[in-house]
Amino acid sequence: MFKRIDHIELLTAQPGRTIDFYTGILGFKVRARDRIPSTPLGPLDLVYLDLGGTTVEVMCYPDAKIPTNSFSQTLG
Repeated sequence: MFKRIDHIELLTAQPGRTIDFYTGILGFKVRARDRIPSTPLGPLDLVYLDLGGTTVEVMCYPDAKIPTNSFSQTLG
């Protein structure tokens, strides 16, 4: 039986907005921040958020280049 979520990871290009949502709206607390300086995609920033035994790991590659056409596509 499913009782709770222990840990999830979110990869985002806007970590500030994501952290603001989870802390300001949902009530999570920042537990820790870390940076892995060298990965195949460049540095990786990590922020660990906690609420009631659930951890949300917010991940961001700050130096990653997002293709300009990726946001111009629409569903429909």
